[in-house]
Amino acid sequence: MHVRRLIMLLLATALLTGCGARYLANGERLLYDNVLDVQMADSSSVSPEVKDALRHAENYYTERPNSKFLGIPHMRVGLWIYGAANPRHKDIFCNYLRRLGQAPRVHNPARMRQTAAQLQGLLEQKGCFGSTVTADTLKIDNHNISIAYHVAARTRYTIDEVVYRCDNPEVSRLIDDRLGESRLHAGDPYDQDNLGAERERLASDLREAGYFRASREMVSFVVDTSYSTSRLSIEVVVAARDQKVYHINNVYIYPNSTARLATDAARYDTLIHTYPLRSRTVDFQFVYDRPMSIHPQTISRAMLLFPGITYRPTYVSNTYNALLNLRNFKYINIEFTEPEASADSLPLVDAHVRLVRSNQQKLSFSVELTNASPLGGTDTAASFFGGGNVGIETALEYQHKNLFHGAELFRLKGSLLMELPKLALGGGDLAFYDRFSAFEATLESSLDMPTFLLPIHTGIVWQRVHPHTLISVGGSYQYHYYYERILGNASFGYQWSSSPTRQHQLLPVELTYVSMLHLDDAFANRLAGLSDLRLKYQYSSHFILDARYDFRHSTQRAGVRTNFRMVRLSVESAGNLLSAISRATGSETDSSGVRQLLGVPFAQYERLTGEYTRYLYHGQRSSLVLHALAGVGLPFGNSVAMPYEKSFFGGGPTSLRAWQLRRLGPGGFIGEGGMFERVGDMQLVFNIEERFPIISILEGAVFVDAGNVWLMGESDQFPGGEFRADSFFRQLAVGVGLGLRVNVSVATLRLDLAIPLVDPGFEAIWRLPHWKPDQLVANLGIGYPF
Repeated sequence: MHVRRLIMLLLATALLTGCGARYLANGERLLYDNVLDVQMADSSSVSPEVKDALRHAENYYTERPNSKFLGIPHMRVGLWIYGAANPRHKDIFCNYLRRLGQAPRVHNPARMRQTAAQLQGLLEQKGCFGSTVTADTLKIDNHNISIAYHVAARTRYTIDEVVYRCDNPEVSRLIDDRLGESRLHAGDPYDQDNLGAERERLASDLREAGYFRASREMVSFVVDTSYSTSRLSIEVVVAARDQKVYHINNVYIYPNSTARLATDAARYDTLIHTYPLRSRTVDFQFVYDRPMSIHPQTISRAMLLFPGITYRPTYVSNTYNALLNLRNFKYINIEFTEPEASADSLPLVDAHVRLVRSNQQKLSFSVELTNASPLGGTDTAASFFGGGNVGIETALEYQHKNLFHGAELFRLKGSLLMELPKLALGGGDLAFYDRFSAFEATLESSLDMPTFLLPIHTGIVWQRVHPHTLISVGGSYQYHYYYERILGNASFGYQWSSSPTRQHQLLPVELTYVSMLHLDDAFANRLAGLSDLRLKYQYSSHFILDARYDFRHSTQRAGVRTNFRMVRLSVESAGNLLSAISRATGSETDSSGVRQLLGVPFAQYERLTGEYTRYLYHGQRSSLVLHALAGVGLPFGNSVAMPYEKSFFGGGPTSLRAWQLRRLGPGGFIGEGGMFERVGDMQLVFNIEERFPIISILEGAVFVDAGNVWLMGESDQFPGGEFRADSFFRQLAVGVGLGLRVNVSVATLRLDLAIPLVDPGFEAIWRLPHWKPDQLVANLGIGYPF
């Protein structure tokens, strides 16, 4: 048996590595690998400084081998797919294979020599002057070849002294004031990249101080290595004799910009719009050839370029971001020209802001297949990826980005969710509701206005804060196997930014109303026989009036592949105002002492959640993602438990993927839970996911999930589900799995397959020895889980 497996492995390896050979001409060989051999020219051990200089040497190779699957040299899947197409055939299927795969990377001696020269240039740039790089090849087999690059490195130079010289006294004082921000310091290793960064910094500082004509070309360097074998001096020369500070003269705004504007300017009208600032007014000149769809006042609020102020690139970027925040323009261009009047003692520039509108209305439709929790008496049904019910969710959404001509974003979304028990798929004469374990119909509407409504003070700097007023109203009808209810919700609040990386949201009013329309008789009888007030409360009518504050911090930069982190915090408080009102008015209470308003009990609780995500990029397309989520809800006063809508759930496609949604926990509870869904007052989730490219639009992932939910008090229905500080860590569930992502133009389609390793709800907590194939859990979704 082992011999048979070995033969199959050898055949697979040959197939994966040899199919590309059919595209090779006589004498051509595939590049199998690049090897870097580093030695010191004086035969000493390689210094850490030299290793650091070569840290990114792989970016300097002009020829690379074909991509490897999971880093395994023989597993060149892209090459195999490309080679599966017959080179003599030009049919659709073969052309598709060639586009999907990766063409053979044929060794090229000229590129090998170019790579050696580039590696030698890299060492020079990093201060290893006099280093040499040579290359030779090693034949692997008849079709593959490896290249060895031999580096004879010299000791890396360090900076002994940095001197600045400028021929403009005002600019010289500016440079001296900001020497602490310099990228060049005595004692640092020499790095030519730092010289370029210092050139950019100086030019940027000068432009930010109003020197409109400042550029990186006015900065040069004199590097002297003559007085030492390992140390050098750098003289920074800034030629700024003719530099002057510029001010903004006129601001022209083209709200309906087109390519014809420059050649057919006579067709355009000009509107002078006066905009009030805190202490004065400014005039913006709107140039247009047809009625403006957005009010000039709305665009003026987004401007941070005013006539009379000093020119600063920061004002330009802030204006660009503020205009982008209006969500109505697909193209924004800000240019500057010098009018004739700028020849006098006060140099001036005119700002031209050209705006190309995007489509203001949008209609979108989505369909998502889910694998939901096996409720509705289907636990005995045939298994399908872990026994969950098949769920289908469809959504239709309408958007208008400029509803009242003030860049107001209006959304109207309707959705249907249907979960089908396995027995329903078999057909038969079933009633409509009997075909579903869950059926939900939802209608939501929201209005996002780019301003603060009263009572917020309107004198804020709109361009920096990006204020928004948020109003939403929605409702849904939900049918589950054991109950039927309707939900209504409404909210009012504000959103703003305190910096480019920090966003805030305050909802002083958020109302949720839940009305239980019907309980299944068996379910109602089961509830009536319980002494657990928690469960009775969760399946009763109630309403929630809460206030919520959300904070988000993200260091992610759009279009830049660099490590970043995201932090989200949310604080929510409910019922305190209603409790004070009900006590002051002497409102009625039920038999349990729960206060009611208009005959309906209200919830009272405090809720805190936090989320942390860290992205670590490595290689060309791989990334390691670390994710943590924690939450706690504390019911008190008028609530014996957290409302069902505000509780925490274990499992699901974005949390612990080895368990279906609401099928994990709480705590160390062992059992099925019967008719009741598993919820908790506290949640901890930890995720580690490695994402890597497979080929073309396909991306793979391996992941480990850990966590659980807990109750804050004991429960007769879920014994062992309460949180205990001395034992909760032993109740952390652990699951592992593999994922496949398909990155198409509109979305990322995701399939995750996971199995439980540690299950606190299983008698034998170490699950792997007892694992069965039908316990594999599949999660289908759109977008990344976190």
